[in-house]
Parts: sequence; structure tokens; C-alpha cells
Amino acid sequence: NYFNIVILGDGYKKKDLAAGGKFERSARSAMDSFFAIEPYKTFMNRFNVYMVAYESENEGPRLETAPESSHKTYFETYYKGGGNTYLNTSTAGQNKIFDIVRNTLGLKDNAYYRTVVILLSNTTENVGSTAYPSMTTTSKEATGDGYASFSIAMIAANSSATGGFVRHDA
Repeated sequence: NYFNIVILGDGYKKKDLAAGGKFERSARSAMDSFFAIEPYKTFMNRFNVYMVAYESENEGPRLETAPESSHKTYFETYYKGGGNTYLNTSTAGQNKIFDIVRNTLGLKDNAYYRTVVILLSNTTENVGSTAYPSMTTTSKEATGDGYASFSIAMIAANSSATGGFVRHDA
């Protein structure tokens, strides 16, 4: 198919990763939110959707002011707190995402640039944002400035605003 959606989870513990468990329910809900509106609803058959889970040591994102060593998740997501809705992941977390998309899933070359990653953070906080890694960061072969069509939407998985974040950030 033409476009790829990769749904990853961060801040999920082993107990959340069983088939039909918390991560899968969150991932399916995010997918349903994405395809609930046009034009995605009509062109759903042009998308490949991958759901991939990784175990984290701690649940949910780290509060930005907390030491990194105090709260460990697989993709190292963090947020500012205090009503700020911005959610982010470290450079190391982004590199793990690139590796999963390009190597584990094998989405290389043009398929890589037609990929949206939805990184679900296991939290009820109303947080979300999107990163557009530069081409030179995401591809060693790419040259010049600018941005790739590859994006990472970091979204609260269990918030009352999750569907809105999926439709806005992804």
C-alpha cells in the first residue's frame, strides 16, 4: 500500500503488553480515531498499520524536571507538566524509532518517507505534539536542509483528548 502508520507504545509495563491488553486497546483506539475522519476513512485501504510494543521500566512519561535516571521508559518520553500540553522524546528515543521503522519493519527508501509514527505514551495527561525530524537526521543518504515527510506524533494514550490529539498531531 501507499502509506504507513506505525503505532508504538511508551511507558507500558509487561502486564500491559499482552494480546488484548492495555497497549493493544490504546493502539486500536488511536487507529480508529485516525480513520474516523475523511479523507482517511475513504482511503483506509491505502494504509499499512503496524502496532509494535516495547516494555518500559516505568509507566507513563517522565516529568521534564525529574532526573532522567529516576524514570525510565523505552522511548524516553517526557512532558513539562503544569498544564503545558507539550510531550517530547529524547534524541536517543527518536533514534530507536528510526531503527524500528527502517530496520525492524523494513520500511526503507520511499516507504520510509510515507510513514507517520504515533507514539502512544501511557498517561491520562492531556499532552501531545509532533516532531518532524530533519532529512539529514533520519537518512544518512539525504542531503540538504528541510524536512522529510516522516513524522512522530507523541500522544497521551489514555486521555479524554486522545482522539483529538491523534487527528491533530498525526
